[in-house]
Amino acid sequence: MSARVSNGISNAQLSWITGCALALSSCGEHTTINQYYYSDDGGAGGSANVVQPSAGMSPAAGQMSGGASSAGGRASGGASSSSGGASDTGGSAAGGSNAGAAGASAAGVAGMGNAAGASGAGAQSCSDAASGNLLLPDVPADCHAVTCDGFGQQVRVVYQNNVPKSDNPCVIGTCDSLGVPGSEPAPAGTPCRAAGGGIVCDGAGICAECLHTSDCATGLSCSATERCVSAPCTDVDCGGACPPCADGKQCLVDSDCAGYACDAATLTCTSDQCRDQQQDGNETDADCGGGTCSPCALGKSCTLSSDCETFACDGVSLVCVSEACGDRRRDGDETDVDCGGTVCAACGVGARCSSNFDCIAGHFCNTASPRVCQ
Repeated sequence: MSARVSNGISNAQLSWITGCALALSSCGEHTTINQYYYSDDGGAGGSANVVQPSAGMSPAAGQMSGGASSAGGRASGGASSSSGGASDTGGSAAGGSNAGAAGASAAGVAGMGNAAGASGAGAQSCSDAASGNLLLPDVPADCHAVTCDGFGQQVRVVYQNNVPKSDNPCVIGTCDSLGVPGSEPAPAGTPCRAAGGGIVCDGAGICAECLHTSDCATGLSCSATERCVSAPCTDVDCGGACPPCADGKQCLVDSDCAGYACDAATLTCTSDQCRDQQQDGNETDADCGGGTCSPCALGKSCTLSSDCETFACDGVSLVCVSEACGDRRRDGDETDVDCGGTVCAACGVGARCSSNFDCIAGHFCNTASPRVCQ
């Protein structure tokens, strides 16, 4: 058979259509050529022609004219058609031969059982459906559906509206562009019903009893665990038994605040523990020391010398003092408590030393261990 091409279709596409039309087998999805029809104009020794559909033509039916058809019968000259109950999709036979040898039985087309096993009863046949005409979504939902390829065949395609269903009212099904099913949490505030009194989705896949105090009965507050409780909040919908408050909201203790800092003077939340006018966190005194806040002033509580502005924390009273050489602990480069080294006074007899310079006049640092002034 010689082939001629119309409407710009390629020889490769024409070859595919020719094989598809003659074999009447499923040729898959070829959406780029579904707007064309196949016709056999010359019988034996004739030529194949690809033409655009005209009004009234069936997407599954070609025009057959001239000599003997490839199915072995002779076309009567008109366009053949097929409906849900017809069995001879090849056209009427002029010599009495049934062209149904090239057609499809209505029982095989109109049944339309899809890949998931769903029945297609009552759905239309692909023999009178346009390309891309949706016949039946897969059951159970799996992001696919059965549609028509424009040549009378059913094909299974990605259908993103056929999303899977979840038993959890706060989880919704999804389909990506490749037809892969998935799920995601329903938006916070979505109504739901669940055992235990759940009425609203929290945005994390949980049907909660409440998200705000307004979700609870009068006199109850919404807790941080999304339950309606009798313990009061310190501010609207926050603090106390409720979720932590933002800066500026009322509080009683640090745990009432998202920044874990409740200003002791104003009883409002702040973002900086080092400015909340109370000792909290790692602080050794209110808003100072501990390695996080600034060093403390004289007289403030301390644990280490580094807690103090003077770098001198009294080893007995544990308050910041002015002199490291009088803080009753060994620190700096002292060789013993408050003596030796390059800053403090020399040490007396029996005090630890590292050289003769660490000892008072007339005495020396022995070489035995431990080294002491003698």
